[in-house]
Amino acid sequence: AGQMLELSGLAGSVADGEHQAREALASGRAAEAFARMVAGLGGPVRVLDGGDHGLAEAPVRRPLPAPIDGHVAAHDTRALGLVVVDLGGGRRRAEDEIDLRVGLADVVAPGQAVHRGQPLLWVHAASEADADAALARLATLVRVEAPQESQAVEPGPVVCDVVGDQPMQPRR
Repeated sequence: AGQMLELSGLAGSVADGEHQAREALASGRAAEAFARMVAGLGGPVRVLDGGDHGLAEAPVRRPLPAPIDGHVAAHDTRALGLVVVDLGGGRRRAEDEIDLRVGLADVVAPGQAVHRGQPLLWVHAASEADADAALARLATLVRVEAPQESQAVEPGPVVCDVVGDQPMQPRR
């Protein structure tokens, strides 16, 4: 966030941008801006109030179970997003309608330990056929690995690289 603010000219330095971002989070301005974006995209006006927002629930909700005991090694995040689009939760063209009932929920983070049968995520779908198709694809998109003897599992870095004038080391 600090780098984006600096690159856009809204902050004089990365450190100043980081300070501005922290201030926006602490003051609630970031949450207010997020709520305005959600409302502008047709979502609930009071998204941050908690509770029922009046959104319809998907008629079909099914888990993707972990195939083995182990840890989540990786997600194919782009492909997960395309599954949501295929479910109707995103657009391929500007005129496409979005079904606000469908999507993925409670996706287990990389590095997290899981037990065989535990949900890796939940599919919210408009039909059983849609859920079946999504689950078949998703089984190949979330990789679970068996734990190695005495090997701690740590997720990879949140930021892998920064495009800019000077190369940076990955940061967590």
